[in-house]
Amino acid sequence: MITRRSMLSSGIGLGAGLALAACGVRSGDTATPSATTGGAPSASFTGADSSDADPLVRWSNWPYYIDVVEPGDEGTTTLTDFTAATGIEVEYSEDINDNEEFWAKKSPILKEGRGIDRDLAVLTDVTAARFLRNGYIEPLDRAAMPNTVNVIPSLADTAWDPGRGFTLPFLNGLIGIGYNKQLAGRELKSFSELLTDEFRGKVAISSEMEDTMGFFLMADGKQTESFTDADFDQAIADLQAAFDRGQFRRVAGNDYGADLTNGDLVASIGYSGDVLQIQLENPDVEFYMPEEGGGFYSDVFFIPAGATHHRNAEKLIDYYYDPVAAAKLAAYVQYLSPVLGAREAMEKVDPTQVDNPAIFPSDADLAQAHTWRVLTPQEESRYLEQYQAVVLG
Repeated sequence: MITRRSMLSSGIGLGAGLALAACGVRSGDTATPSATTGGAPSASFTGADSSDADPLVRWSNWPYYIDVVEPGDEGTTTLTDFTAATGIEVEYSEDINDNEEFWAKKSPILKEGRGIDRDLAVLTDVTAARFLRNGYIEPLDRAAMPNTVNVIPSLADTAWDPGRGFTLPFLNGLIGIGYNKQLAGRELKSFSELLTDEFRGKVAISSEMEDTMGFFLMADGKQTESFTDADFDQAIADLQAAFDRGQFRRVAGNDYGADLTNGDLVASIGYSGDVLQIQLENPDVEFYMPEEGGGFYSDVFFIPAGATHHRNAEKLIDYYYDPVAAAKLAAYVQYLSPVLGAREAMEKVDPTQVDNPAIFPSDADLAQAHTWRVLTPQEESRYLEQYQAVVLG
């Protein structure tokens, strides 16, 4: 059986595309800042904390976002290590497939002042900011989370959560294209290639508006940190034209992996770490950053309003800011760690990963990254409405 470790040691990896071509970024400040003048709003309600009496934390996360022990291997995972160290059990659910879908399911419950039966969740910064603006996130007691001083400086503050009083980065990743090189018949280099007749009906785009529209904006030669309404309107028109000619097989959430694995898709907008994991099942699948540019995103921890194991959730977040735990997680999932000291810890955890650009991109690579400009609530609503009008019909 091919395991993650054997895949990496055999030289299967991101390929030349990870030498980033002027990649676009969706980073912490892409999200809308708080509508309040005093910073982030307070939680609209909190749950009664039963952490001391009930050693449990219930965590919602994305697929491909946690380390596991491969069949036939020995060892522990970060989750089992956490439980062994603290006595706190983790009820781990891979039930987040799409930011908007999670918002649509959970926000009506939270609006009624009811908890969502979760003590911890991980969402992309843009959506986490929306939860925060609406008072659906409980504040963090950073004084009780000493390891969190290890957050890398560039992620330690954000306009929509000043000082990180409510959220902290879990993992960061690159947004590019995952594709089956054998089915494509050649190496792909650009996003525009996916819009040609050659790949009609064989491509998936992302259900996440920012991820897909970033590529369309950059394909038009626009900067994601400085585009205008007119630029976005043109990009939406390009998207509509592609839909009208049947260019896309589907609009995918985080479930595009199976279609890439079994060959139902030739290519899809995808995430660097996901594609590396998909390679375990199908070595023909590769990841590349398009010549026009790609993206970078930050997925963040937060404690939903009404959580009943708040302190236990804080302990779990703090655990992942220990550099050894951060390195162990990153070595498996192949995403960028937000933790200072993780690279040094990787020397002991897995020395083969210290120079892995999927986990530790060079400063030169990251310096090329663009950022989505800060959106007002009105812009966020308008752009999302335009996007959904196309992709949902």
